[in-house]
Amino acid sequence: MSSLLVRVTNKDLNTKINFLELSTNNTYHGGTWEDQTWIGASTKDDEKSWQWTDGTPFDYSHWEPGEPSSPGIENCIQIWTAKESDGRASAGEFNDERCQQILPYFICKKCLCKIKIIIWIVLKNVLCQK
Repeated sequence: MSSLLVRVTNKDLNTKINFLELSTNNTYHGGTWEDQTWIGASTKDDEKSWQWTDGTPFDYSHWEPGEPSSPGIENCIQIWTAKESDGRASAGEFNDERCQQILPYFICKKCLCKIKIIIWIVLKNVLCQK
């Protein structure tokens, strides 16, 4: 069964995903890399437009102040699950990051299509399965 990095489409879902990650992780790491989780959006055109990994338009965002930044370098999105150590970002805010950056968590969306259910899974150090 395949899964994709989660698509965040509205504030309510953003809050639920953040709560899901916090309840799974259950530890605050002082606003470090351990408090960041990959979600499924990226850009290929220097941040002019973003797209979700499932191909749908990027029509909701909750960027931390000053983001997105570093066009052409930071082309993937992670979500903060705790307040950033320098106080700039809050839980639930998006940050663009280098796609090669190693983050400990991934939030995946899996469709159990035969029974018409979509579930979200928090994975640590494991990619979503294709």
